[in-house]
Amino acid sequence: MALGTIVSVTPALAIAAHDRYEAIAGHVEQVGRHAAAIALRLGLGRRRASLLRAAATLHDFGKVAIPDTILLKPGPLTPAERRIMERHTEIGHELLAGTGNGMLDVAARIALGHHERWDGGGYPLGLAREEIPLDARIVAVADVFDSLTRARSYRAGLDRATALGVVRFGRGTQFDPDVVDAFLASPDRTEVTA
Repeated sequence: MALGTIVSVTPALAIAAHDRYEAIAGHVEQVGRHAAAIALRLGLGRRRASLLRAAATLHDFGKVAIPDTILLKPGPLTPAERRIMERHTEIGHELLAGTGNGMLDVAARIALGHHERWDGGGYPLGLAREEIPLDARIVAVADVFDSLTRARSYRAGLDRATALGVVRFGRGTQFDPDVVDAFLASPDRTEVTA
């Protein structure tokens, strides 16, 4: 399948798979735009940025297997519910990996690694620093920033300045410092024409 076809089909696949709650459509699109812009600022090139833009929309693909009672819960999750929610990373990887499609292989790595932390305190594998695939490190920043700015069933969305502050605070602990620096260089420029 041609890259252009993959790029145009993937957002629709991501939105359809996540259509259980309406807000996700805008979220996955914005995460893809932010991820592509970060990739360009890191010097990864337009082709890689376009591939990442498409693959990033599938970062939470594994949530299709999470029960609505947990996914849409209006309050804090119990420890047992949190363990179930955290499985979305492994489920997404299992669903996307091994297809032989380059974009879906990238999406599988992102699905598995986007909740890992630079300091090794993330999940599901407890990877640290460069053990975490670069694509997943990029999407981690894009995902957290966009998630913070959106209202959820359990909290109000933050304003952009506060969300940027949270990302900045996570530099070197939660997030790859180079990725944060690339994002903070110009967080409003998220459109990629590749």
